Amino acid sequence: PAETESNHAIAIPQSIPRTSSCSVGSESSSSSLGWVQYQVNDSTRRLVPSGAGSNSGRRQRGRIRALTQDQRKNAALMRVVKACSNCRRRKERCDPGIPCRSCIEHYKSDLVYHPCREKLLADLTMVFLSERTGWHPTARTLDSFLGRSDYTISGMTYTVPLSLGFGPYIHRTVHHVRPADSSALYHQHIIYDWPPRNSAGSSRTHAVFPAILTSTTSLKQDIDAHLSLLVTLHFRAFPLYCSSLRVLRDIYVLYKSLPATSSQILLQALKLLVLVHIGGDITTCATDPAVASIMTSAGLPLTDSTGAPVSPTPCFIRAQFGAVMPALAQELMRDILARLERLALSRQCAQWPVILSTFAVLLMIVESTQYHAAKIAYHARYDSGPAVAEREQERKVGRELDEQGVDALLNFYKACYGGCHARLREDWLGEEEEGVNGMGKGSAAERFVTAMRTAIRNANEGGYLKERGLMKIESSKGGFSCFFDRLLARL
Repeated sequence: PAETESNHAIAIPQSIPRTSSCSVGSESSSSSLGWVQYQVNDSTRRLVPSGAGSNSGRRQRGRIRALTQDQRKNAALMRVVKACSNCRRRKERCDPGIPCRSCIEHYKSDLVYHPCREKLLADLTMVFLSERTGWHPTARTLDSFLGRSDYTISGMTYTVPLSLGFGPYIHRTVHHVRPADSSALYHQHIIYDWPPRNSAGSSRTHAVFPAILTSTTSLKQDIDAHLSLLVTLHFRAFPLYCSSLRVLRDIYVLYKSLPATSSQILLQALKLLVLVHIGGDITTCATDPAVASIMTSAGLPLTDSTGAPVSPTPCFIRAQFGAVMPALAQELMRDILARLERLALSRQCAQWPVILSTFAVLLMIVESTQYHAAKIAYHARYDSGPAVAEREQERKVGRELDEQGVDALLNFYKACYGGCHARLREDWLGEEEEGVNGMGKGSAAERFVTAMRTAIRNANEGGYLKERGLMKIESSKGGFSCFFDRLLARL
């Protein structure tokens, strides 16, 4: 019986040794079991795993509250623009900025060699200085003015003085142009007041100085050298827009105080501002002997009914200048933006005053191009372009592109120097005793920051900056003055 019982015994599998309830299993343990701690949910009174429905215990994964409006906007934009290739490769969090903050913080000055979304700051050149802006004189041929071959060009050369708005003359050699019809030497021009009072231009008839430049081979280099002269020695006469925000003088004082190695970017920016703002204001001196000789030979009067000298308009020469000015402006803008990107990505506090002043001048340049784009062309009578409605639509599209470019500039500035920019607040009290970080107390850079803070405070007293920053060109009724300080106020 005992043998029979053993043959029919139930086989019990070998059990796994029981461990203490307080022990923590190691990763090498072969057991797939684990301890889950439960607790009572306060709202449902049910047992739930610890951390679910409560702030205690392990942190719950996922979003715990609704996104804000800005977060929803950024999330929607990121679904469209996607993360940049740099962030995807490094598995970093990206943002819609170009460049994004992650790229700025990771690459610093080397970002120019690893462009975020394959774009550099210099790519904005054609946004701000495209042909649609019309800030420069229109390049025209003599045939467009006088008719095909209805003129002769004298082989004799004269050296005449030409003025670019202000400062000394630039002297160039010219040939006398003799049209078959002398009445072709009178043009109707669209003139606007400066400073701008309203948005209406007036039509006036002027005598044309009948001459063209003998050569334009070195004209671009000559204009560039003359702009350097105007900025370096004669900038005090620049016809700036007078407003409650007086900062251009402080920027120029900073430029003059900088060493040559640091002032080049500001020199280029101020040259471009001069070129864009007064590029079309080309005149000649009526009392110059060579000018008077050509005028007399063409049968044009030297004085008006009151005996005052008549200043002829060098329209043919102006058109030749207009053929080279766009290329010069684009070279200057590209150089400024490339220098600015390298300098700003270093994120050195000592460089902030130069960065700030350069951004301010760039915004003034964009404001000036928008002002010129809104005006009717000087020689509108000789244009055969699109109708008024089509031109207005082109201007609107152009302004929208400008706004996008300005937003890119401002976002780049904030990403690099948002902390430093807080020093311009009216209530800023930090670092007064030891001076601004990276700059000695009483230095030109520190004086510039103080002057900027004072200018902003003075402009804010009457709400001027807030009004300008919110101003829309389409809804403005203040004439052409609406173009100025509008972008600068956003900085």
